[in-house]
Amino acid sequence: MEVRRPAQRESRLIRSAASLHSIHALAAALVALAAVIAVVAFQPIGAPWWINASPDASYTASGIDMMAGQHTLLLDQPGMPLQDLMAMTTETRYIAHKLTSEHETQVTYASQRLLHLDDSRIFFRGYAVLFFLFATTLAFSLLWRLLGSPWWGTAGTLLFVSTPGLPAMSIQYGPDVLLAGLVLVVGYLIVRAAERRDAWLYALATLLLGLTTTVKVAAAGLVLPLALALLTRPPGSGWGNAFIESGRRWLRRYRVPLLAFFAVWLVFCATFDRSRVPLDLNRSQTLAVSVVAGVPLAYAAMVAILFRARPLRRIARGPLGPLGPVLAAAFAAGLLLPGTFAINDLPEMLVRMGRSLRHGGVDRLAPGVAGSWSELGHTPVLQALILLAVAGVASGIGLVVREAGPSLWFGGSAATFLMATSHVGPASNFAPAFVLSIPPALWLARRMPRPAPPIAALALVALAFIPALRDLPKPRDAARLQERRWAAIDAIGAKVITKPGIVALSDDSAPIPDVRWHDYVQQVVSWTPAYPYRFLPDSQLALDTAGREHLLPAYYIGSLPVGLTKTETVPLQFGSYTLQPVPSDTFPGLEVGTARLLAGPGIDRPYNHPDARYDSRTGYYRDSSGHYWDLYGDAIQNPPPRSNG
Repeated sequence: MEVRRPAQRESRLIRSAASLHSIHALAAALVALAAVIAVVAFQPIGAPWWINASPDASYTASGIDMMAGQHTLLLDQPGMPLQDLMAMTTETRYIAHKLTSEHETQVTYASQRLLHLDDSRIFFRGYAVLFFLFATTLAFSLLWRLLGSPWWGTAGTLLFVSTPGLPAMSIQYGPDVLLAGLVLVVGYLIVRAAERRDAWLYALATLLLGLTTTVKVAAAGLVLPLALALLTRPPGSGWGNAFIESGRRWLRRYRVPLLAFFAVWLVFCATFDRSRVPLDLNRSQTLAVSVVAGVPLAYAAMVAILFRARPLRRIARGPLGPLGPVLAAAFAAGLLLPGTFAINDLPEMLVRMGRSLRHGGVDRLAPGVAGSWSELGHTPVLQALILLAVAGVASGIGLVVREAGPSLWFGGSAATFLMATSHVGPASNFAPAFVLSIPPALWLARRMPRPAPPIAALALVALAFIPALRDLPKPRDAARLQERRWAAIDAIGAKVITKPGIVALSDDSAPIPDVRWHDYVQQVVSWTPAYPYRFLPDSQLALDTAGREHLLPAYYIGSLPVGLTKTETVPLQFGSYTLQPVPSDTFPGLEVGTARLLAGPGIDRPYNHPDARYDSRTGYYRDSSGHYWDLYGDAIQNPPPRSNG
């Protein structure tokens, strides 16, 4: 009995330690989850579709168009997995609708979804929240694995939710949140592959990198750490057998979800692509397809020559070794897979991605929005720069102590930061650089002598999380203000816009559903049904829409008339108009006023023909060249004289 007591005490200690570890892990996870829930809860999650029309409406409408067999035009970033997901969702909804309601064609069903985007709000906003939960869960688990404690996972999660632009995007159906989570996974796989010299992990990292690049082209910055890892930590000799064995184990382990995924994928590919073949490629598309198909083959031939030529075999390592063509094929597979849903748009996706890479693969500012580095020199970008500098220090120390991980993380962060600086754009362009700086920054804090690690980690978290916490109410407050402005504008419009074909102009950034639908649906997708416009933005594109759809402006409702005190002529994007202020209800703090349009295009002269004047003989408008036009800018050939009767 006495002999068993030490063993029993040791067993109790082990159980107590395991229990304490579980409690710590649960507490850390709860803290991280509380931060994630707080971020989402502060967002305007119940706001109508047009509050975040870019990206919500754009990606949703593009997916609906894909389901209806139309081309997708939203390919610069390209966000293809998001469009695929919405196309699958809309097709599934359509099938369910046919089972319970009258049978409609896909085009009819798609047109109804486009005209009533709030019907899809539960899907695009629900997916956005799931993306955010997925990305933050990845941040927590990967940093726990990397640094050995769940509390480091919590610190990483708090930094992750403070990433520039990400809190506001936690409920937006756009690529940035998904990109942030995926670049973290790709970076983790590259680091682990380098540490273990594991060819299979390199292949998985490259496959996922190709896929992530179709979410947003900025992920291409991770090619730098991947190449560095292959050059400095290539798989050892005999990697082929280990590669095959690892692949078999991995496929056996995940065979059920993989089979389910590809079964569903093939069904939807067959559904969507049956009307998209054969392909009709233009010159640039043919070139892009040739490059994607030909480069891996040429790459494999070059590697074979290097490997077989004894004098050159010494340099046939890393990216130039036999593993290189395998990784090129994996990257191509990840890159091409999302495009198989719309096979006739896949070549154009490759073309547009190449063009996007020329300006860093990042979002530019919207047309008409002034931007400069002084405007971007605010807290989020400064935070990204500071965290990048900390990651750089960690990279240097990692080289001294012969740990490759910090340098690889820093390489990806620096590359994506440089891509973001190539063009002035939104602060969210710096999100990949910020996210990739988190692991080396926390690695540096962890290496400090006790008791500095928790203090350093808290300092890093405070640097980013406190400003993010302070700014959390801003999107919700902005959404409420926009809804109040729309209520005021709508109330005025209901009184003055009383006839079909008559519209009111407004600011091109006005919080008006019609304006947002015009700019972020009609101008973004290849096909839309006729929209019942009551308002149009004051822009050249809207002028074209007014002429094409035979809409005539009668009022201007928005911020411009607020400063008008008398009738005067004002230059607008639609043309030069004479505006007369109209007394209306006042809306303090909303900057909403009304003016009647007395003269201008669509009133006393045709659209796009300012020199044409009314010809009483024919009832049309005649320009200096003798050509006739109607108010919408349509040419009238040899109009007959009006009858006196």
